[in-house]
Amino acid sequence: MGEMENVCKGFYTKQELLDIGFAKVGDNVLISNRCSIYQADQMEIGNNVRIDDFCILIGRIVLGNNIHIGAFCHLSGGSGIIMEDFSGLSQRCSLYTQSDDYSGESLTNPTIPNQYKNIKSGRIKIGKHSIIGASCVILPDVVIGEGVSVGAMSLINRSIDAWTINAGVPCKVIRSRNKKVLELEKQYEEQKKKLNNRFFVGQKVSVKKKITQEDVEKYAKLSGDYNGLHVDEQVASRSMFGRRVCHGMLIGSYISAVLGMNLPGEGSIYLSQDMDYKKPVYFNDEITITVEIEEIIERNDIICLRTDVMKQDGTLAVTGKAKIMFKEIS
Repeated sequence: MGEMENVCKGFYTKQELLDIGFAKVGDNVLISNRCSIYQADQMEIGNNVRIDDFCILIGRIVLGNNIHIGAFCHLSGGSGIIMEDFSGLSQRCSLYTQSDDYSGESLTNPTIPNQYKNIKSGRIKIGKHSIIGASCVILPDVVIGEGVSVGAMSLINRSIDAWTINAGVPCKVIRSRNKKVLELEKQYEEQKKKLNNRFFVGQKVSVKKKITQEDVEKYAKLSGDYNGLHVDEQVASRSMFGRRVCHGMLIGSYISAVLGMNLPGEGSIYLSQDMDYKKPVYFNDEITITVEIEEIIERNDIICLRTDVMKQDGTLAVTGKAKIMFKEIS
């Protein structure tokens, strides 16, 4: 279960991303299925990347880690586009690594053979921690230094020095930019390291629990659920089960206990849980609750787990998925 499924249904799954055929695709990548992607085999995508609706990506594009590209952006990477870690494009930005000659001395547009055109081309590089405002245009052969911010609707036709704030048509330096983001990056990386040192995909814990009549009756009193299937032997005997059964949500509470006390443990904050009930659980059944980490979403400290409940005879009683936000308690 990935964050894609929890934010909305409009993002490619991990398998769909692999099927697209990127040269490289990292973990926790959210790409809208409304994007248009051409020549994916020339694209490399790092970890924790999000690309929103109606973007167009073409050709040689390399995206680092923790990058966001807003809706309606156009990246034409014929001569290469590089976006380093923690950089971003706000909505409707356009990046052109090739541009026709608009002077009238040559023909233009993609329908014309190259010998009749005068094309300017050059790589675009956006440095670490740089952010480009909405509706900006970046022309070929531009290097945007580390920590740069550019105001909305700017035309970037030449390289920009690091740690500056810029805006205009054409874009000009306004003043220097604060470097506090470097301190925040360190804090973020330290927290991510703690999460990865403590947890890993495939890590699992199993806990056994015997279901007793006393537990079921206590739960009925606590929850107010006195359904005869759980508390009245005569009613239950006439049901499809033939005898009294455990509350489904009592089993859910046992899953919660394993998540809260064992894996991930103290510091767990429940975000969601789904349960698919396969078999009834009766009094005196011994169940085994197993939780297993399937995904770690570092940027939000979220851990996604599979949650299974097996009966003593090896049959699966309940299966599901849990999403936990983990915040270490100091």
